[in-house]
Amino acid sequence: MPNKITIGVFAHANAGKTTVTEQLLKSAGVIKSVGRVDYGNTVTDNLKVEQERGITVRSSLVSFSAGKNNYDLIDTPGHIDFIAEVERSMSVLDCAIMVVSGVEGVEAQTYQIYKSLSENNVPTIVFINKMDRFGASLSEVKKDFDANLHGRFVYINKVDNGKITNFSNDEIAEQLAEFDEDSYDKYVNNKKIKSVERLLELLKSGEVMPVFSGSALNGLGVDKLFDFLSQISLSHEKQDELSALIYQVRVDNGIKNAYVKMFGGEISKRQSLTINGESFKIKNLLVANGNKLMEVDTIQQGDVAIIQGSDLACGQVIGKYPPHVKLNFHKPLYSVEVVVKKSEIETAVNALKILTIEDPYLNFQYNKKTSQLKINVMGQVQAEIIRQFIAERFDVDVELKDFGVIYKETPMKESTGKASYTSCSAVEFRVTPLKRGEGIVFVDEVKQETIHPKYVKQIERLINYYKENSLHGWELTDCKISLISARSDSVISEPMHFNIATPIALYRALKESGTKLLEPYNRYDLITNERDLKAVVSMLSNQGATINNIEYGKEAIIIHGKCSALDSSKILKTLPVITSGLGKIIFEFDNYKPTEVIKENQFAGYDPRNEIDFIQTQMGQTCKLLDKQPGRTHRVKYSQRTYDPLEL
Repeated sequence: MPNKITIGVFAHANAGKTTVTEQLLKSAGVIKSVGRVDYGNTVTDNLKVEQERGITVRSSLVSFSAGKNNYDLIDTPGHIDFIAEVERSMSVLDCAIMVVSGVEGVEAQTYQIYKSLSENNVPTIVFINKMDRFGASLSEVKKDFDANLHGRFVYINKVDNGKITNFSNDEIAEQLAEFDEDSYDKYVNNKKIKSVERLLELLKSGEVMPVFSGSALNGLGVDKLFDFLSQISLSHEKQDELSALIYQVRVDNGIKNAYVKMFGGEISKRQSLTINGESFKIKNLLVANGNKLMEVDTIQQGDVAIIQGSDLACGQVIGKYPPHVKLNFHKPLYSVEVVVKKSEIETAVNALKILTIEDPYLNFQYNKKTSQLKINVMGQVQAEIIRQFIAERFDVDVELKDFGVIYKETPMKESTGKASYTSCSAVEFRVTPLKRGEGIVFVDEVKQETIHPKYVKQIERLINYYKENSLHGWELTDCKISLISARSDSVISEPMHFNIATPIALYRALKESGTKLLEPYNRYDLITNERDLKAVVSMLSNQGATINNIEYGKEAIIIHGKCSALDSSKILKTLPVITSGLGKIIFEFDNYKPTEVIKENQFAGYDPRNEIDFIQTQMGQTCKLLDKQPGRTHRVKYSQRTYDPLEL
């Protein structure tokens, strides 16, 4: 039975990743001729925005066979603004191909991809592309790799005058001896080293990265890469217990497609499954068959498949948590307002809801009062592509404005707040600041005889809903919210009472405490040369960045430091200008720090800050029952309008 191997193709934008994929599919007999991104006829880049920009915007799935292996291949986005989608794809891989331009060498996204692949321990093959172009140089790329990536690279071939020259067994063995003790012992003792066999073993363990050279556009060197893939053996120990990860969700023609990687067990059509206490039935299963999809009755360990029609979300785990899978991805630090004509608001809202299903990090927010639409993004390129995407997929034109960072809020001191709605339903909270990065902690300190457990669960769910907007409209973080007293009555109390009392008590506590804004900060690694070092250091200082240390290498200088997310975008724009495009930088979120800035954010959903408006207008109830003292109980006739923030 063939091995099932999931492979991903990664690259900086315009390095030729999609063309490499096309050539692999041609070598496998999946397609007869190689398409081109700029012609709009490739298998994986079929969106108009991808064709216009010449870059991959969203991941796609195809399959092919090589030797004894069946490959599910995931073609991934190439721009750093889509790094979260790239990382989600990495979490399900057995092997990766990293494509690097032989002209540009290591670029910003190359560095980020290499770092992520290394951190995820993904066996990686490198393909140096565009070696037929003017300015391409294997020796310069080698220097670039040594200066920037510090990996264990073993070079398999080179391009001379438009022709491939394969390195001999002895030449490859000599390279292996630099990294591998077993190969070194054989090499110094003049013993024969089966270099390809040993290379395959070391690839599997992640100890070395084989490097192939060629030109995907002309098919040069791709056959050597394909032959190597056919020899890979990455078999996994059989796992009978169900373990699967939803790594991607797409909505096509109103049908939700959840892309799943099976790490163990099997799933069958019409089978009932449970996730987070919610049961659902599998309606349909699809797998890639070349560049098409086909229906199957069962999927099992090793498969990458599509579950259709089920309410599954990106990042959800089915069954046992997959071994060695990291689900900590880059999150957006920026937000942008989406502006649309009044007549097209409904269409835009539906479009953004679908896009948020596909990418939960967009965190779409809609303020019905002001008709304001906002989304979170990784950067300005992603925002612009989303604008084009909405026009293409949903036929509505939008504009983007007020690009800015996403702040958070935290209490300034310990405080309490309480509220009751009717004399029988009441809550009281204590809010306590926590250390930076500890998030929200909910603690129930109430004796169960004073309140029914179902209302305590409801209160906790409400806290999770309202923490998304604190006093200034930003997400509340780094505090403990303790339920210190509460009461309910088995006859009088209703869920609506706690829908009102809970947020009012919480916001009363926050108003007593006051909140301060927290600004996101990034760590950065900046790669430059000696010539530009002075200008780069001056620029970093002018932009408010700190420098922690500087590494001086033979070929490059690496600066490590921190800066605010707001300054990160400025540095990203300025660096290419002062380094003639040679400087490279990647950012990773570090932490949130207090700031003196007071910036208001739109309040998404229900807003309890104005208690009267909240109760009467938003909840459709009477204010007369707010803060009723315990005493004579009585039945109350409520409005026919039913509002529940937990169902938004």
